[in-house]
Amino acid sequence: MIERLVLSFFLIAALSAAAKIILSFLAWRMRRTFLVHRTSVHHSQPVLLYFWSDRCSQCKTQEREISAAQNILRQFGKQFDIRKINALEDRKTAELYRVMTVPTVILLDEDEQPVAVHPGFTRAKTISEQYLRSA
Repeated sequence: MIERLVLSFFLIAALSAAAKIILSFLAWRMRRTFLVHRTSVHHSQPVLLYFWSDRCSQCKTQEREISAAQNILRQFGKQFDIRKINALEDRKTAELYRVMTVPTVILLDEDEQPVAVHPGFTRAKTISEQYLRSA
């Protein structure tokens, strides 16, 4: 009898923990979806979220690479919308996308779903190849 009671207690605790994890994930998913709609005007083109900071030494170089990626894509008749987000000033957005370092580049497809996440410095070739694969 006591074994059943203990087993029932552990089963209830496990189900409760699983429910908390699922609810936490769903809440994160809803916040992220809301954020994407808030940070981008819905277009029929991908969105590039660019997380940067004033204190970042590589961010200026990263901006040049993003510009170079846009130039590469223009040759193919493609383009993406850029949302530049200061990771220190907009910590909620950075936390939502789990940004741990700057620069970080996140490419969202036309349905505003993450296609590629690049923490740290990323070359223009890599950004444009990821875009072309997702298009």
